[in-house]
Amino acid sequence: MSMFRVLISAAALLTSEGLSVQGPAQPLVAQLGGSIILPCSVETPLSMEELEVEWKRTDEEALVHLFQNGEDRPEAQHQSYRDRAHFFSEQIFKGNFSILLENITVADTGIYRCVVFSYQNVGEISVTIQHVERVVVTAEDPTVSARVGEDVVLNCMVDSHIPPERIDEVSWKKVDKKPDIIPVLLFQNGTIFPGSSHKRYRDRAEFFRQEILKGNFSMRLKNVQTADKGEYMCEVHTENSVSSATVEFGRLGMSALHIITLILCFISLLLTFVLSIPVTVYISKKDTGPKPMYMNYLLVVCPNICLSIAFVLWGVIEVNFPGFIHRMIEFVAIPIAYLLISTAFCSAVLHDLRNTSQWTEVVLVSVGIILLSSMPAVFRALNNVCFTRFFDIHLSVRFILGISHCLVLK
Repeated sequence: MSMFRVLISAAALLTSEGLSVQGPAQPLVAQLGGSIILPCSVETPLSMEELEVEWKRTDEEALVHLFQNGEDRPEAQHQSYRDRAHFFSEQIFKGNFSILLENITVADTGIYRCVVFSYQNVGEISVTIQHVERVVVTAEDPTVSARVGEDVVLNCMVDSHIPPERIDEVSWKKVDKKPDIIPVLLFQNGTIFPGSSHKRYRDRAEFFRQEILKGNFSMRLKNVQTADKGEYMCEVHTENSVSSATVEFGRLGMSALHIITLILCFISLLLTFVLSIPVTVYISKKDTGPKPMYMNYLLVVCPNICLSIAFVLWGVIEVNFPGFIHRMIEFVAIPIAYLLISTAFCSAVLHDLRNTSQWTEVVLVSVGIILLSSMPAVFRALNNVCFTRFFDIHLSVRFILGISHCLVLK
């Protein structure tokens, strides 16, 4: 500002009541890297003629922004505020002289003065940015991997002006299947709430308690499963901001149980092919001796045993199947298995009944049909009590099918 302008301003202050300029009632708090509005306005709009608005830092005497001769004067700005401080041009004629300060840095903390000149009147107000909130959330390893059954650490570091124990909230969430966001772990008001975790992660997800005071909110996920694969978000809430970082839990390696499961499946396939050859030969020759029957028993039982063990192992590895699979098994797979068993049993026994007149066999058939009719209820009871996983149910179905097959081949 020129000396002439200073003298005019001083004279105006002495000879007039001055302009009533309004601003914030209390100091402002800004977010690091964010934006903030520094308020400055008058109740009655002023004439644009001879209107000048000047924003300055009182501690540095740096010109933040200037409105003069009906337009912005960005070339007059101090270099540190160029392209960061802006008037609301469409609001100036309404008496709003606020500025928007963008990309806040710690150096922006201080006192700002808004001075309004209009003819012989002048008014000013001071606006204070008391402090700049620094909440920076980073993930050192944005992509992690592990083998099924191992433990994995998902990193989350919080750099803030707020002590870690006083941060409002830090939460881990699985967010790869939006809008179905799954809560994994919660730290709130200095306390860890393990009960807030989804049942899938309960007793498996934990913070490093001793590291929290250092701003380390990394999470350890124990005994990882294939269903754990996906994107996780570490979200930090403070009074005035929300910041976050994401970690991708990507490729999962095969565990020893996976390899054993694959080997069992391969053995089952191999046994099926190897045993099918002699059985097919015996059938083509219509050989009904004990050896063909023995080979047929092996064909039925051995592959089924291998597959059943493989599926049970897979069920132990993958414990987190969604509920719809259980419903699908209960209402689709079990009735189909019941139908197959009933058809095989009844067709074989009724075929033998046509060649006999003994009442004992008729009674046995009746009892058998009654037992078969109760099988769906038995399966549902087993499902609710014992077979809590899809592949455990598969074991019971495969076993009963195999035994029934052996019984009706006579």
